[in-house]
Amino acid sequence: MDEAGPDTLRFTGITSETVGEIARAVGIALQELAVQQASLEERYMELTGEAVDYRTAANPKLVTAAPNAS
Repeated sequence: MDEAGPDTLRFTGITSETVGEIARAVGIALQELAVQQASLEERYMELTGEAVDYRTAANPKLVTAAPNAS
C-alpha cells in the first residue's frame, strides 16, 4: 500500500474485492474503489526502461567526423 494522493491509497497484489472486504470489516466507508491497470505501453516501458538501443562513446575523442563528400 502507498499513498497516491491526499485522499487516495494504492494497493498492489490484492483484488479490489479484498480491499473492500477489509475496509468493511474494520468499519471504513469507501467513497470510491477503482481498479487501474497499466497500458501495454506503460508496462513495456517499466520492464525495459533501463535498456537502451544505442550508446554514446565513453570517450568523445574516439568519435570521428565523417569525411566530406564534396
